Amino acid sequence: MSARPPQYRVVTVVVVLLAASVVPAVGPGAGVTTAPLARAGTAADGSFTPSVVYEERGDVMNITVTTPKAGTLNIGSPEENFWLQANVGKGTTKLRLNTFKAGREGYGLGEMVSATEGSISNLELQTERIDAPLEPAKYPMNVTANGQEQAIGAFVIEDRATNDMDARIAPGSTGISELDSPAGIADATVPPWNNGSVAAEDWFVVHVNATGLSGMVTRERLGPGDDGVHLKFTQSDSGMNANAHQFWGDEVERFVRDGAGDGFYAFVDTGEHGIEPGSTYNVTFTVTPESELTDRKETVSTRMRVVPRRLHVNRNGPGEAVVVEGRTEINGTTSFTPGTTINISARDDDLPPILLSETVTVEDDRTFATTFDFSDLEPGRKFEFRLPDQEATVAGMVAPEETTTTPNQTTTTPNKTTATKTTTAKTTTTTATTTTVATTTAGLTQAPLDGTAKPLTQQASKNGSGDDDESGGNSGLVPVPGFDGVAGVAAVLAAALLAARRR
Repeated sequence: MSARPPQYRVVTVVVVLLAASVVPAVGPGAGVTTAPLARAGTAADGSFTPSVVYEERGDVMNITVTTPKAGTLNIGSPEENFWLQANVGKGTTKLRLNTFKAGREGYGLGEMVSATEGSISNLELQTERIDAPLEPAKYPMNVTANGQEQAIGAFVIEDRATNDMDARIAPGSTGISELDSPAGIADATVPPWNNGSVAAEDWFVVHVNATGLSGMVTRERLGPGDDGVHLKFTQSDSGMNANAHQFWGDEVERFVRDGAGDGFYAFVDTGEHGIEPGSTYNVTFTVTPESELTDRKETVSTRMRVVPRRLHVNRNGPGEAVVVEGRTEINGTTSFTPGTTINISARDDDLPPILLSETVTVEDDRTFATTFDFSDLEPGRKFEFRLPDQEATVAGMVAPEETTTTPNQTTTTPNKTTATKTTTAKTTTTTATTTTVATTTAGLTQAPLDGTAKPLTQQASKNGSGDDDESGGNSGLVPVPGFDGVAGVAAVLAAALLAARRR
C-alpha cells in the first residue's frame, strides 16, 4: 500500500508538536517537576497578541506574534484540513490572514497570508487545497524553535452576516481621496435630509454594514459579474413602461473598506453617471450563494433622491429687491449639503462702483447668513447680489431717505362760482355774482325767476296790519317768494273789489 509523501510530513510534525506539549506522567515526590514540558524551554518569552483572535468568515484577520528567536509559525493543523507554515524572525511579526482565500484553489500563498511588519519566508501549505472559504471553527496557532514551543494561541472564525445599509452625504468640494477610515468619513459627512435627499453634484455615500466581505470584495467585484456580490443603483421614478436608468457599484468614484471589517463605503458623484436632478434611485446590495459566503440570498437597501441645487435669499420687504441699510444681515435657505461654502458679493458698475464680498457656510439646518456693511452707500442706490458658484443674481437697494409729512389742515373757503350755504336759525342767502343756484332749507325751495342777482328776502308784517314798516317801504305788503312788486298791487286790488261786492 502506498502513501502520499505529504501525509508522512504531517505525521512527523504532529508527533513533534505533541511531544512538545506532553506532561510527564510522573507523580509527586518522584523528584521531577509536574509543569508542562513547553514551559521548560523559552515559551514564556514568546506570545500571540491577543492570544485568541476573532473574525467573521471571509474577512481578513490580523495576527501579531512575538518570539525571542527565529522559528516556525504554524497556522491551523491537519485536524481542520488547513495548515500553513512559515518561517518568522526574532521579535514581532504582524500578519494578515485572508480567511476567504486561505488554502483555496486559484490563489497564491502570498494572497493567503502576508506580513505587514517583520517578515515571513518559506511559506508552505501542508494540506490539500479547499474549494470554499475557511469554515467557522477554532483553529490553533503556535511558533516552535528546535522542537520547543515559543508561543501558542488560536483564532476563531465566526459566521458572517449582511446587516443593513445606511447613507451619508457630503459637499461636492469634499476631498474624498483623503477619506480612508470610518472616523474620517463620519467627520466629513452628514445624514441625508428629507428621505434620502442630496443636492445634485454633491456626494452620496453608501455604507454597507456587512461582515465577511473584506477578504473578497473590491470595487471591481461590485458590478454585474458572477462573483455573487452586487451593488446596484436603479431609478425608481422613470415612468410607466420606461427603461429605468441604472448603474453599478464598480462605477463609483471611491471604494473604502471599513477598517473594522464591517463592510465598505462607496462614494457616488451625483453629478455623474447620467443622474438627472429630480430623480430617485433604489440602492441595493446583494450577496448570493455564488459568493460562497452564504447559502441564501441576502439583500439590504436604501434610497437616493437627487434634488436640484436651490438657493433662496430672503427678502426683507415687498418686491424682489433686498433692501439694506447700514450693517445688514443677508440670509436664506438652500438645498445644498451642510458645510458647503457660498460666495456672495454686492456689486454695481455705476459711479462710484461697488464690490463687497463674503463667504458663508451652509449650516446644519440648511440655512446661511452673513453681514455686509452698506454704511457708505447713498440712500436709494441700486445694485445686485451675485452668487457666482450658483450663477445667480438678486436685486438689492439701499433704503431711501425718510421724509417727514405734516398732516394737512382742512380749511373751507366758499367757492366763488357756487351757491351759498343756508342755516336753519335764520334764512341767509348769499348768491354768487355769476351763478344762479337753488337753495333748499327746511324743505322750502327758493329760486329767483328773473335770473337777476337781486337777493330774495322774506318778512312778516307788523301786527298783521297795514301800517308802514320801520323802513318806510310798502306798508301792509308782505313779499312772497316768487312774486314781484306789480303782482303784489294786483292782488290788493282784487281783494278790494271782492269786499265791495259783498256789501
